[in-house]
Amino acid sequence: EHGVVAGLTNQPMQRSPTRRSRGAIPLQLTECADAGHAVAAFTASAGPADFNPCWALAADRSALFYLDLTRADALVAVELEPGLYILENRALDASSPKVDRVRARLGDVAAREPDGLLDALRAVLADHAITAAPEGDDAWSQLVSRASACCVHTDAYGTRSSMLIRVPRAPDASPQIWASDGPSCTYPLSPIAAP
Repeated sequence: EHGVVAGLTNQPMQRSPTRRSRGAIPLQLTECADAGHAVAAFTASAGPADFNPCWALAADRSALFYLDLTRADALVAVELEPGLYILENRALDASSPKVDRVRARLGDVAAREPDGLLDALRAVLADHAITAAPEGDDAWSQLVSRASACCVHTDAYGTRSSMLIRVPRAPDASPQIWASDGPSCTYPLSPIAAP
């Protein structure tokens, strides 16, 4: 019914049980008919300390917004220029070997035909390549290193599900959605009906 897609990534190991669930953020952002109004309504109603730290994206067919909910003093929302953006568990502009690997694997997305891009995205979601060496021998360093893969498997942390959403340019065309109920390396991304 609405034309807004939203998602987020968490700031690792930063969670207070007294704050609202981050899962409410994409739900609230998709209550509006367009991304601009969604972000304006969200930033007017939420404070920087309402949620545990995270980063979010909200988009419609004509606009993409980045939200930074990690600062103590302000909730930051920025409209992004058209382009390819890869958001992991760090700020959008932070240096990242994982993001570099994803960009290299996807190549020139504008030149790809849609089904070829979907296949490349499926492969990225199942990629176990570790992109950052451990900084030490301790358990935390090992965990951070293993989390530098796109598909993560550790005893304490890991990929719980995957989703791909393709939003056609035509305003009357419905989005296509594929989801896995587990890591996409072992659970297939299956089509689900768009709301």
